[in-house]
Amino acid sequence: MIQINITDTSIEIKGHTATSICNAVSAVAQYMCSNLELEFYKCEYGYLKATFKDSYISKLLLKNFVRFITDLNYTGIYLIDERGSL
Repeated sequence: MIQINITDTSIEIKGHTATSICNAVSAVAQYMCSNLELEFYKCEYGYLKATFKDSYISKLLLKNFVRFITDLNYTGIYLIDERGSL
């Protein structure tokens, strides 16, 4: 199971394992974070946490990330989306 917590200025992913779906989620999240103005970033096996500046681009990237997670339609992903509106 993967737990993903998203707010307007942070993303946290916990509990992913070495399955292909988990690796894909982790890779997309890391790529997304590389395009944000990060204030904090920590990534290690089974955990990713990033906080970043609130900007239009961060809102768009998070929106697309949530769409990616939703489109996966994988029952092992638990998404908590606490973002405001775009």
